[in-house]
Amino acid sequence: METPPPQQPPQDPVPPQGPQSTPPPASPTPSVPQPGYAPAPTGPTIRFDVIGQAFNMVFADAGTWIVSAIVVAVIVVGLNFLIGMVTIGMILSGAWIVGLFLRFVSIGVIAAIQYIFIANMFRMAIKAISGVKPSVNDLFKFEDVGNVVLAAFVVGFVTVIGCMFCVIPGLLFAGVTMFTLPLVVDRKVPAMAAISQSIEILKKDIVMASLLILVASICSWILLGLTMAVLPISVALLYRDYVGFASDPAHA
Repeated sequence: METPPPQQPPQDPVPPQGPQSTPPPASPTPSVPQPGYAPAPTGPTIRFDVIGQAFNMVFADAGTWIVSAIVVAVIVVGLNFLIGMVTIGMILSGAWIVGLFLRFVSIGVIAAIQYIFIANMFRMAIKAISGVKPSVNDLFKFEDVGNVVLAAFVVGFVTVIGCMFCVIPGLLFAGVTMFTLPLVVDRKVPAMAAISQSIEILKKDIVMASLLILVASICSWILLGLTMAVLPISVALLYRDYVGFASDPAHA
């Protein structure tokens, strides 16, 4: 008698084949918009590539930066010429003591005006690095003028005195205090405190900071000063790395 074959367990019916449905794509993770320039490195350090980035920013928005440089140059040169003519007139008329005194005072006044424009260029640089387009009108923001002038005057005066002693002391001081104006305009730090904070932040990198200030200053006067903004933009990029921006870029 033959053994019947083993019974196979019933199998589930095969579902009818149809168009395969694909799962909906995952929503993309939102990303923070970037201004289009290299991000800050993991750890702050003096890096000379910020000068190249500054040149790129200047030429990418030449209508703002080069026009701003021309405006500053015209105002400063124009004031120097006007006061110089008045001084010469006084000297030729015999009032040479008054003329020389006027000339001496005018040097300080014109320097103060120039410091205000440089501070406003730092404000413009912070805007640009943060992805907000600056305008030439930003040059004429008169905010915290006393602090700006005092900070710039102290840094400038000590730098000049230091340069009288074989240049190097002045260059080192200029390097280690290069965050002074950004601290004043961005974080509203009082002038003397801003100088102290800049020294504290950069003292470990004093040599490289001084070399960067030297190179950026030279580059800022290429093309007869039309690239003036290279210096404040370069310093602002490093300031972002070391300190970070506190200002609302839309109102910087």
